Amino acid sequence: GVLDNKGPGIASLYALLAALAAGAKLSRKIVLIFGGDEESGMRCLRHYLEVARAPDIAFSPDGGFPVIHCEKTIAHGTLSAEIPKSSTLQSMEGGTRSNVVPAQATAMLGSVKEGVALPQGVELDEMDGGYLLRAKGIPAHASTPEMGKNAIILLLDALLLALPSGDSAYPFIAGLQKLCCHSDGSGLGIACVDSASGPLTFNLGVIGVREGMISAVFDIRHPVTIDPEDNLYKRIPRAAEAAGWQAGSISHSPGLFVPQEHVLVETLLGIYNEINQSADLPLAIGGGTYARMLPCAVAYGMLFPNDVETAHMADEYISVDSFMKATRIFAHAIAKLG
Repeated sequence: GVLDNKGPGIASLYALLAALAAGAKLSRKIVLIFGGDEESGMRCLRHYLEVARAPDIAFSPDGGFPVIHCEKTIAHGTLSAEIPKSSTLQSMEGGTRSNVVPAQATAMLGSVKEGVALPQGVELDEMDGGYLLRAKGIPAHASTPEMGKNAIILLLDALLLALPSGDSAYPFIAGLQKLCCHSDGSGLGIACVDSASGPLTFNLGVIGVREGMISAVFDIRHPVTIDPEDNLYKRIPRAAEAAGWQAGSISHSPGLFVPQEHVLVETLLGIYNEINQSADLPLAIGGGTYARMLPCAVAYGMLFPNDVETAHMADEYISVDSFMKATRIFAHAIAKLG
């Protein structure tokens, strides 16, 4: 978590110390807010706003530079289907969270098709009572699914090859693969794009079997200017039903959009471009930060444009040079905004 988001937390402390040590003339109260539930509903900040005053302006160092003025709406939902008792498919599991591209997925089969050639990244082991399929992917943040390789999708591809001919679970596996194999949501008929925030992204993050039911959890990041109720959410149950699956209710966190000409965006962008001697423009992202919970806030740092995005990946890291430069930028931002 050194990039996302413990490093920026430490950098913010030192940035405030640096601004004070440099003699910054502060006429506004500066508050550093540390949350512990950003990945699971942001209940911590919801509570904070119930018992404390919301900041007039703010930035969350939980994104990228130069400044992020737009965050896509984030939605989560489920798909479920019953495994036919006559199927050789005994179990299936994979993934840890809906907002992470899964790195591992497994399935247990009573029997497999003879001479099956599996996709690269999938292994088949014979065990007592059956055969174990193991798929290994590449983890990534769900907002950038193209940066990883989804182990659950890889496992579904392998199952379509390994299931014996005529297996009763085949149509359900084929249906789920069709619905979820495209990271733009086109399998569900929800692919879309806008000029402010870019294209929709889709990630099948978790799958499991319990009491004979397969349950899959997905993550959607969709353009902030598009009305999701009519244009997206109503399409998902129809597409799921056509593929033999049932869609559950969808929860979502509204996106964020602060115009480029807003004083907060202009100020932070000016500080970044002055220190870096650049002329960069504000960004839009698929990730969600605490900024969307506040009345006037944006994400600012800590990832630089040419740095490697390692958030939510194995061996997450940030270079010392980038860490120190980001701390310097935060210090200037605190002094200027304060």
